[in-house]
Amino acid sequence: MKRYIVIRILSLLISLVLVSSVVFLFSSFSEGDSSAYILSESSSSENIESYRENAGLEDSTIKRYFAFLASFFSGDFDESISGYPIKDAIVQRLPVSLFLMFFSIIIALLIALPLSYISLRQTSLRSKAVAAFAVISASFPLFLIAMLSVLLFSVKLQLFPAAGLASGFSSFILPSLSLGVVYSSLFIRVLRRKLREILSSPAGFYALSAGMSMEEAAFVIGTRPAIPLLAAVIGESAVSILGGSAIIETVFALPGLGSLLVKAALERDAMLSGAAVAVIVIITGAISIISEIVIRVSDPKGRK
Repeated sequence: MKRYIVIRILSLLISLVLVSSVVFLFSSFSEGDSSAYILSESSSSENIESYRENAGLEDSTIKRYFAFLASFFSGDFDESISGYPIKDAIVQRLPVSLFLMFFSIIIALLIALPLSYISLRQTSLRSKAVAAFAVISASFPLFLIAMLSVLLFSVKLQLFPAAGLASGFSSFILPSLSLGVVYSSLFIRVLRRKLREILSSPAGFYALSAGMSMEEAAFVIGTRPAIPLLAAVIGESAVSILGGSAIIETVFALPGLGSLLVKAALERDAMLSGAAVAVIVIITGAISIISEIVIRVSDPKGRK
């Protein structure tokens, strides 16, 4: 296990450098630069040239890339194009993205677990209704679910705020609910398939023969064997939520890493883009490692 963890950490560090470097280089070679975003169209050529020189945009891409690597390994990314410290911006926005990810997974589990256990009988109406819900929630685009939730719960019913963090914890309910509904469909499909597989085994046949209902048998003999698979799906979903948080954070105006990455792309800020991606890669890699450790610990085959 220790050797496996060391190998995964080393591969994470390599991936971290490669991915961040690719993002930095693509941002550097993209058409235009931050002067078009920061300065007005009426700015003189002298002002534009002075800004580019002060921002280091006149330096070669190779020189700026080595400066990025130096900042990367020192952990100090200096200032963004807009003039604020990159490290402070990441520290302020990181908790927002992490809480959004965590709360979304909790909501997805609260939706998926009961629906999976009560819909195991394939010919029942409940099973067909849950299957229809899983298909519909997986088919709808995330931004559309987010907008519909705003129209219903914020505009029509006025239960939750539509955007921003001014309302504290309640500001996370609609974005987390939107993500939770989408990812619950994956949990339902995976968990139901696993539970049905266990119920069709000799252990499931014996439990049903002993007088247990299908739901009771699935809970008693199916929950523990399903943990490794569920842990894998949770890990992949957490990584996907964090990596793709830009859409939901933009729709609900949440100051997280995803919206910071969008801002960096608009400003053509290669240093900020690379730093934000580096943090996302670190967290997603850590989540993947933790998920695989849980799978190996909970699965007897994985401990061998």
